[in-house]
Amino acid sequence: MGRLWTTVRPIRTRLFLGLLSALAASVVALLIPQVLQRLVNRLGTDPTSAAVLTAGAVVLGLGVVEASLIWLRRTFAVAPATMAEKQMRVRFYDKVQRMPVAFHDAWGSGQLLSRSMSDINQIRRWVAFGMIMVVTSSVTILVGLGLLVHASPLLAGVFLLGAAPVTVISYLFSRRYHALSRLSQDQNGDLATTIEQSVQGIRVLKAFGRGPTALDVFTGRADELRQTEVRKATAMAHFTAAIFALPEFALGVALYLGLHAVADGTMDVGRLAAYFATATLVVGPTRMLGQLLGQAVNTTTALQRHYEVMDEPDTITSPDAPAPLPAGSPRGDVRFEDVRFRYPDAPAQVPDLLQGVDLHVRPGETMALVGLTGCGKSTLLQLVPRLYDVTGGRITVDGVDVRDLHLDDLRRSTAIAFEDATLFSDSVRTNVLLGADPTLDAAEADALLRLALRTADAGFVDDLPDGVDTRIGEQGLSLSGGQRQRLALARAIAARPAVLLLDDPLSALDTRTEETVTQRLREVLTGTTTLIVAHRTSTVALADRVALLDGGRVVAVGTHTELMATSERYRYVLTDAEREAAQQRDITDLVEQTPNAVVAQANSAASGVETASVAPAHPADAHDDRAAVSEPAETAPDLEVGGEAPGERMEGSTAPDAPSADADTPATPTPPTHPVPGTGEAPLTDAENRESRRRSLRLLRELLRPARSRIVRLGVMVVLAQLAVVAGPAIIAWGIDHALPALVRGDATLTWLAAGAHVTAAVVGGALTFGYVRQSTVIGQDVLLTLRRRVFRATQRQDLEFHERYTSGRIVSRQTSDMEALRELLDSGIDVMVGSSLSMLFTVAFILAMDPVTGAVMLLMLAPGVALTVWFQRRSREAYREIRTHSARLIVHFVEAMTGIRAVKAFRKEDSDLERYDKLAQSYRDASLASIMIFGIYQPALRILANATIAVVLVVGGFRVLSGDLQVGVLVALVIYARRFFQPIDEIANFYNSFQSAVAALEKIAALLAEVPAVRDPEHPTPLPRAEGEVELLDASFRYSPGGPLVLKPVDLHVPAGQTVALVGRTGAGKSTIAKLVARFYDVSAGSVRLDGVDVRDLTAEDLTRNVVMVTQEAYLFSGTVAENIELGRPGASRADIEAAADAIGAGEFIRALPEGFDTDVNTRGGRVSAGQRQLISFARAFLADPAVLILDEATSSLDIPSERAVQQGLTTLLGSRTALIIAHRLSTVMIADRVLVVDDGRIVEDGSPAELVAAGGRFADLYHAWRAA
Repeated sequence: MGRLWTTVRPIRTRLFLGLLSALAASVVALLIPQVLQRLVNRLGTDPTSAAVLTAGAVVLGLGVVEASLIWLRRTFAVAPATMAEKQMRVRFYDKVQRMPVAFHDAWGSGQLLSRSMSDINQIRRWVAFGMIMVVTSSVTILVGLGLLVHASPLLAGVFLLGAAPVTVISYLFSRRYHALSRLSQDQNGDLATTIEQSVQGIRVLKAFGRGPTALDVFTGRADELRQTEVRKATAMAHFTAAIFALPEFALGVALYLGLHAVADGTMDVGRLAAYFATATLVVGPTRMLGQLLGQAVNTTTALQRHYEVMDEPDTITSPDAPAPLPAGSPRGDVRFEDVRFRYPDAPAQVPDLLQGVDLHVRPGETMALVGLTGCGKSTLLQLVPRLYDVTGGRITVDGVDVRDLHLDDLRRSTAIAFEDATLFSDSVRTNVLLGADPTLDAAEADALLRLALRTADAGFVDDLPDGVDTRIGEQGLSLSGGQRQRLALARAIAARPAVLLLDDPLSALDTRTEETVTQRLREVLTGTTTLIVAHRTSTVALADRVALLDGGRVVAVGTHTELMATSERYRYVLTDAEREAAQQRDITDLVEQTPNAVVAQANSAASGVETASVAPAHPADAHDDRAAVSEPAETAPDLEVGGEAPGERMEGSTAPDAPSADADTPATPTPPTHPVPGTGEAPLTDAENRESRRRSLRLLRELLRPARSRIVRLGVMVVLAQLAVVAGPAIIAWGIDHALPALVRGDATLTWLAAGAHVTAAVVGGALTFGYVRQSTVIGQDVLLTLRRRVFRATQRQDLEFHERYTSGRIVSRQTSDMEALRELLDSGIDVMVGSSLSMLFTVAFILAMDPVTGAVMLLMLAPGVALTVWFQRRSREAYREIRTHSARLIVHFVEAMTGIRAVKAFRKEDSDLERYDKLAQSYRDASLASIMIFGIYQPALRILANATIAVVLVVGGFRVLSGDLQVGVLVALVIYARRFFQPIDEIANFYNSFQSAVAALEKIAALLAEVPAVRDPEHPTPLPRAEGEVELLDASFRYSPGGPLVLKPVDLHVPAGQTVALVGRTGAGKSTIAKLVARFYDVSAGSVRLDGVDVRDLTAEDLTRNVVMVTQEAYLFSGTVAENIELGRPGASRADIEAAADAIGAGEFIRALPEGFDTDVNTRGGRVSAGQRQLISFARAFLADPAVLILDEATSSLDIPSERAVQQGLTTLLGSRTALIIAHRLSTVMIADRVLVVDDGRIVEDGSPAELVAAGGRFADLYHAWRAA
């Protein structure tokens, strides 16, 4: 807690004023019993109407002052506390985004997210409320004890003795609760990480049908959190029961002694009445301290978790006295001198990844880096801009050690196009100009943008709905894979670096397009030093020199020709002469045997392929029925194998009518076709508002229905507990009015009975308090677990179109901050609402029984309270909706920035990102403050009403005492009851505050659950346990949205079981669309797709994904071990089967070389291994799945040639009796196919074996010869 001072120091003056206001309010509240004491004594000695009226006026005045002080407390404390919260959140964000990439490799993003939201929210609540209430409650107790001593030292001592054990109980409780609180908050972070990864890896889960497996993992972690929360509730229940029972027990003893003191004449009735009225006020803060202790423990844990991150050393920073780059423009001279590197989490026994790299890249030179997958090529590139730091040796740029340069200078002179293209949910223009000189004027920036886009061959952007100002979705998922790669390359070009680092950024492009881009790079970036990771000979041949990385060292440097002649290892890495010659001989033999190649028009009847027109498939390029952008005539290839381009929607692209950005973000391009009210896509009408609220309340009733019997039992416990609570004043009144006269007469029986009844009520109330505090949490946690599972299952069942518009950050927000709002309601809401309502009801019942006139007055005073509550309901509803929306925006931005942290750092995006996050945090703070201030009006207004009621009861009761219609003891009880009557109203106000927040959260959750997936299981499925693998498309056509252009026009295709078919063609032809229709990522718009004669729409997802598996280009790995990631292909597989699958595709060797072999943790998003290694693991996963139909969508794009050969050999084994659809940009992969389908300009124009098509001299032959020449 000591470090909390750092947070509160800037606002200490305002907090101090808030504290003074709260203290003054407490003192004023304690004066009201003193007014009662004086009135009771006057009624006994000098009863006058003036005394009654004066007492009422004083109470009313004190009530107004108290309410005003409460308002001032909120005004002074809450506003600065929310500002401190915002600043704390922004500092945390600034810290984590500036931390090294190694930090993000080690930390789960969910852990960081929970610290940035939940923990900081907890700290703010403590600063604004808890910290002040601890002081005011303590002062109230101390002042109250002073007044108790003044009333009767003996009785005050009894009260202290009864409360003393609370100290020991509090100490034991805090130790126990602290450990559970820390465990709970850590589990919350782990759960957030699981949710985020399940969404970001949704394509893998869908491809393998592992949604149920992911649900089981999620349920296990959610249940662990539930059990921890129940253990926390049990500890809190014990503590709450103790602090309830002990003071009440002491008051029972005090009642016995007090009645004897009055009977003996050592104490007057007025002092006894004042004692119990004051004790009632002291008991409240005593119980409040118990609740505050729980908050204090949670806050301590939150602070520890917060400063765990804030105290992490930033090991990659600018030096105190940075060296300047040499005068003039940077030349780009790069030297690696004995460079060594190992990852921070690498075990000591594992050798360095880089073991003394020496390499000189001359200014303006293009140097290619080649080597086997996982040898450290990508790592070497990332050492230059200091995304990681060398652990030995040094790297210099223009003669200066990169560690001696200011980070901005270094990263301004370098630019990197990453292996995994990372884009942000912003416009194309903003993404491409991310690293550009910010001082450029608009015309210069536009010219640079156009130059970068042309160089990267990214003219497709002109066909996007708003051109370069089109907003792309999270991670650029509104674009295809190839489009993302081209924009990432354009971004690196637009930075105009002295050193350009290309980490295999063209893996999705065909040979000619890659050559075009590379040639344009040479033209545009003359004088730029380029270091490029290459896997293709075509790329390597364009480099000035090549460096071969092997065994952690550069073992050879030279031109491609020189190394081919002198380095056997180099030849092995890039090619296999004998194998290529054998393959060429095989093809030649086949060509000689089949002089008449079969083209589509000639064989359509035999092959079952009908020439069909295929429209541009990517929705972004299909707006307004535009055709895909044409390639420049002088560079456009006639045919591309695999790859993406402007026309084709690839994995991750967005439906044309679906918003590509988060609906909770400030801007979205277009609304969805059928928005669900409450999802945030557009402002809601009044009718939609009502429907959204009804849906959320209906969902709450559904969740509570299974627990209704337990809720009834909980209600019974609450009723009995409240009876025990409200019985206290009645017992005291009965003791004064009946037991005391009997005691004066010498009969102590009634005194014993009164004291015993009070003690019994205390013990029973304590036991029942334990029961309902624990039970309410158990019910709440069970409801939360059910809802979490429903939301998780619903997001897993949604089709890809949903996930392309409903970003991962929004789903994480639904499962974290929205669930947290509901948890706060469920954990204490049931017992608070039921208990408080019953307390008020029983209080009114007791008042009516004791004095119907006063009861009628109380009921009349409720009318203003109801009107006030209706006002609060209307004002707060919209406020809480705003909070939920702004909270989601914060989370979306945080998740996206942490996911793309490498690009954030490499392109110096930290400052602009921080500025944007600051604005989002300010909007969230404004929304939070608005709701808090609405409650800040509501609560003081209720307090004025409460004190006004006490004044009226005092006046009405006083006059009735004067007239002889009411006894003094009853008046004392009525005043105490009036005070207690409005104490629950405060609690109900707090409950309603939580209720409004929870309903706003439920509206968001219910809207998500109301989303109906376009692809769903049939009501009456056809079973297909094991398919043979026959695939048919019958008159199949497809469009991404109703009314949109046809992406695939009617086509018939028959693939016999066991046949391997390669789909090739220019981008935009519909290749990936066909593959995804077979895998049922989408459903055809007309016609059908059949597996073994069964329409895939008639199959369950389980049957389909058991038989059809798709391996996508984006190889996503989940946190966990290598073995666990492979096992996803067949859950429950033996270790031997897992290792056999890895060995079959050549991944076993590199996996066993990892620190813990198959048990090595791959870290967040597979960051522990390279992109090529991730693809190998993905292949092993597919091998283990053993499907009847295997679909490969450019799944070897990041592999080196030896690894690809191993995969091809494995495919030959695997595909012996299986059907395969292969989309590939490498002809070496295509050549293993039995059959090739060439798709061009919307028609299947060629169909035959590779040898037949080469012999035919058509489009495929042209591409084949170009590939051979390269």
